Amino acid sequence: MKKRVAVCALATSLALTTVSTAWAASPPDLKGLLNQIKNESTETALPDSIVTESLTMPDPAISDEAAHPANAVDLKQLANQWNLSGFSGIKVLGNGQEIAFDVPPQIVDGRTLIPVRKVTEAFGAQAKFDDTTRTVTLQLAGDTIQLTLDSAQALVNQKPVTLDVPARAVDGRTLVPLRFISENLGKAVNYAQAGNVTVINITDK
Repeated sequence: MKKRVAVCALATSLALTTVSTAWAASPPDLKGLLNQIKNESTETALPDSIVTESLTMPDPAISDEAAHPANAVDLKQLANQWNLSGFSGIKVLGNGQEIAFDVPPQIVDGRTLIPVRKVTEAFGAQAKFDDTTRTVTLQLAGDTIQLTLDSAQALVNQKPVTLDVPARAVDGRTLVPLRFISENLGKAVNYAQAGNVTVINITDK
């Protein structure tokens, strides 16, 4: 029995001596091992694909513009082109299409006056002029507008409306304030300027 215990003790001593010798000859890289563990935990914390997908959102403004490209009219670019061509004055568009006038729009008392018949006809209105009463009658989509030359009073569906500037005749054409047309015919107005050129775009709302 004593022999067997002695043999076991000797074997254990030899094993410990072998491990100690191997450890001394090639000690483990503890720093490298810690860095490896740290890197592995960082890489598996949150995949890049998850972060990217959670932050990616559609831009509704860009999508809407792409869906309706016909509605986009670059008024500033048009104003620059007409300015470079040497034109000076006011250009009027109806839903992005130029309206040709034989009497140009004018500025009176800070208000833009436009030939009412040409503009309203571009949107499908019917216009009639009564020489006796000097009255212009416009009909568009069930609305009736009556304007009297040199008068700031108008009738919209038989209701009185006051104009900023009286309607006036210029070379046989009736000019009325642009604001009156936009407000009473339900139109939107946008404009841009470049040099001596102003481009006005009247559109359906």
